[in-house]
Amino acid sequence: MRIFVSKGLFILILLIATHVYSKENYSWSIEKVNEKNVLVSINGKIQYGDMLYFYIPSSNCNSVENLFTFYTTTNNNKLDSLKSKPIPLTINNFDTYGEIRFMFPMLMGHQIWISLGNYNLDTLVKHLSDYDTLNVEIANGESFIPAEYFDISFNIWPLKGLHKAIDDGKTLCLASSS
Repeated sequence: MRIFVSKGLFILILLIATHVYSKENYSWSIEKVNEKNVLVSINGKIQYGDMLYFYIPSSNCNSVENLFTFYTTTNNNKLDSLKSKPIPLTINNFDTYGEIRFMFPMLMGHQIWISLGNYNLDTLVKHLSDYDTLNVEIANGESFIPAEYFDISFNIWPLKGLHKAIDDGKTLCLASSS
């Protein structure tokens, strides 16, 4: 009888702990970078830790660079050759390209920063307000096969609260640049 109670209690604790950890916590982070610039970010849903970033430079608080990260453990020795080259992407069912801006060794692999470019801040937010999520897939391209470089080649970032987060980021940028 005691064994059944112990097993039952263990299973109950395990279920409670699992529920707590599975709870979605997709909140926006707004922080200063290099004392003046601002980074607005949120974690991905598929690979938590892969971030969607909006970089607002203090030199122009009305502009933004849209970036995201992918973590990969494939450790392809040709990974460096992708820097500054157009990478085929499918974003919310739209085919486009991104550019690998940064690449850092991380844990057992690499963190890859991909830029979609620089935009007018209000124009980008207005465009993204049509979507609930940003669905990004690194796509096949001419002589480019994502599976050779990325073990997980897609992610989904929630966009709920983006407008307020960007407004808060712009306010912080303006306060930092004055």
